[in-house]
Amino acid sequence: MEIEINVWAENPRESTKRKCNRAYYTFVAIGSDGKPKPVPGIEPETPGEIERYESALRRREFRLLLADRIGLNEAPNLASYLDAIREA
Repeated sequence: MEIEINVWAENPRESTKRKCNRAYYTFVAIGSDGKPKPVPGIEPETPGEIERYESALRRREFRLLLADRIGLNEAPNLASYLDAIREA
């Protein structure tokens, strides 16, 4: 599971705030045997949810690619995204 965390800095004197950091944390469910276990999937419904879901898939593929655990040919979401950028 991937969680997005946003950090905001607030200036109470001026009543303003600004986003100063964003991070994505990845969590893994662990079974009683100490090994990763599957969890129920989610089905994104709205256009915003679908975009966030697809972005998470690309980030996961990118992390696995950087860790040399997969090749680009095993990262279809990331590869199609990079192709779209190249064509733009």
